[in-house]
Amino acid sequence: MNTSTEQKRNGFQWTLWQQLEDLDFADDLALLFHTQQQMQEKTNMVADNSARPGLTINRE
Repeated sequence: MNTSTEQKRNGFQWTLWQQLEDLDFADDLALLFHTQQQMQEKTNMVADNSARPGLTINRE
């Protein structure tokens, strides 16, 4: 996940120095963005990086 999130910062300002882009819950991930385009870009990055070791995204 770090590989996917470190490339481009678009989340919400959490503190003066930190952006909040995602919430991780065990094996679940919630992405947080302002626009649909930012969400789509990050989803594509996560899907690409997850596919390398053979993981898939459940869309349900």
